[in-house]
Amino acid sequence: MTRDELIQHISREYERLKRLLAGVEPEQLAAEPVLNGWTVKDILAHLAVWQSITVTNLFRLERGQPLLYVNLDPKKVDELNARFYQELKDWPPERVLGDLEGSYRQLINRISLLSEEELNDPRHFKQLRGRPLWQLIAANTYEHYAEHLPVLEAWRQRLG
Repeated sequence: MTRDELIQHISREYERLKRLLAGVEPEQLAAEPVLNGWTVKDILAHLAVWQSITVTNLFRLERGQPLLYVNLDPKKVDELNARFYQELKDWPPERVLGDLEGSYRQLINRISLLSEEELNDPRHFKQLRGRPLWQLIAANTYEHYAEHLPVLEAWRQRLG
């Protein structure tokens, strides 16, 4: 996948997410649980955290450092997500929205600095253990957005 294609995929899905939020008052994001006790705000905080982790991991790759939270089994991911939820559940919606947007912009900026080789050569970063970097980025961005979009779309339909 080219750098431009990756950025286009991420941007397209992120814009879908933002369209769902357009015209919604911040307090409505925390008004009702929409998924296993999580509000829309909680889902957005969850997405922002994983974007931020991805940005951090891009810096760690550059420095040859071990990556955070990769190749975890599903139970560990669930535990980690529960921990993040506890840490972020009391954040106000405005802060969550700012974090979501800020981490998105940082991510796009970091990706734009990567070469095609860095994104596609599975041997370029030894920390990825034979996996191309673009796949790690996709899993924590546009594929992750797509995982949560159906719940958010259903919420937006109910909201009107």
